[in-house]
Amino acid sequence: MKLIAGKQNMEESRSQKKWTTEDTQKLTELSEKNVPDSLIAAELGRSVKAVYDRRSINKQKKSRTVDRSQKKWTATEISESLELHHQGFSDKKIGVKIGRSEKAVQLKRLHMKEAVNGPREDTTITRKQLAEELEPAVNELFGTEYDPYPYKENNYHLKIPKKLIFAAAVVVVAIASWAAGFYG
Repeated sequence: MKLIAGKQNMEESRSQKKWTTEDTQKLTELSEKNVPDSLIAAELGRSVKAVYDRRSINKQKKSRTVDRSQKKWTATEISESLELHHQGFSDKKIGVKIGRSEKAVQLKRLHMKEAVNGPREDTTITRKQLAEELEPAVNELFGTEYDPYPYKENNYHLKIPKKLIFAAAVVVVAIASWAAGFYG
């Protein structure tokens, strides 16, 4: 009985124990050496679950801090990526070698080109610009009377109220029903 009670007290005291920087460093060192959780728990005086949970938390923190998208490129990374590009390596392979994503390598090269050559020329064209460019050729093909917008405000449009259309449809259905009954 005393052994069980002692074990319960030990579990309670371990569950209340805060993780210190030294504990976290020791956990990281032992984990990198592939020491089993049970031995790490015994070494640190913690439960196996606490060791497992803390390692998960550390991995999450590490993955957030290793996010390279916000990290500035070093001169070594830039020169290595350019050298690999000139050797014919794909952006994906370059990214793997320098620890960046394929997209990051592509964007960095684009930004370096823009820094040297200036920004890319905007090649987009609006519909209005396209129409203005094509108007002479269209007039030559179809003549000067060609109107690309035949439905202008001054054109006459026949407007029939919806109620009138509905009433006409009812009359047509009634006549069709009478005819079917009369001739059927």
